[in-house]
Amino acid sequence: MNLIVDIGNTLIKATFFNNSKIEKKYSFKKNQTKKFYKLLDASNIDKIFISNVGSQIDASKLTKFKKILHFKDNLKIPLKLNYRDNNKLGKDRIAAMVGARKLYPAKNLLIVDIGTCITMDVLTNDGIFLGGRISPGLHLRYKSLSFTHQLPLLNFVYKKDIYGNDTESSIHTGIQRSIISEIRDFNSELLKQLNSLYVIVTGGDMNFLLSELKNTIFASEENLVAIGLHEIMNFNDE
Repeated sequence: MNLIVDIGNTLIKATFFNNSKIEKKYSFKKNQTKKFYKLLDASNIDKIFISNVGSQIDASKLTKFKKILHFKDNLKIPLKLNYRDNNKLGKDRIAAMVGARKLYPAKNLLIVDIGTCITMDVLTNDGIFLGGRISPGLHLRYKSLSFTHQLPLLNFVYKKDIYGNDTESSIHTGIQRSIISEIRDFNSELLKQLNSLYVIVTGGDMNFLLSELKNTIFASEENLVAIGLHEIMNFNDE
């Protein structure tokens, strides 16, 4: 059994793989590390792969495991990264692209991850990362408007309308439709360069797009990133 540990800013995500199949998944808050260590002690683990963008975990708790690999800048990636500085490309973006290619090989892919920020990354059918976009996420957009004195800070409420007829509905539709338009516009522009394109949407705030974007694959964030990390681990396991 292989364990993928994805340590983010707020959660520790643990995904167990039997060969290439996900057997079980767990999530822990940063203040629940004791539960995470108990899980490690109770599990039959062959290899551990750790991707860490948050705080460090206690290395002494891992000493009994012989095969531990950390996602560092010197690891080989099963993609060709067309980025000016690969070390500045987020590990979560890399993992999501590798996971998407594992699930949908030999396809031109647009991977859209909607979280704190929105990332949109382009991957060709021969595994070349062309580049991407980064823009503010759903909740950042709500917060940014509240910096003006005349506009309130609203909580997200899904609106299917394409425009509003008061301040609150105008904010909701303005923010939500701008995200939808960004994805559609990027998709349209890419199709002028690529013969075909699969759009994969993931991330914690993707749900409001489910009924809006047609011909789109919606994927669980944990699965997509974890699958990519597992592939990277195997690619470096020599």
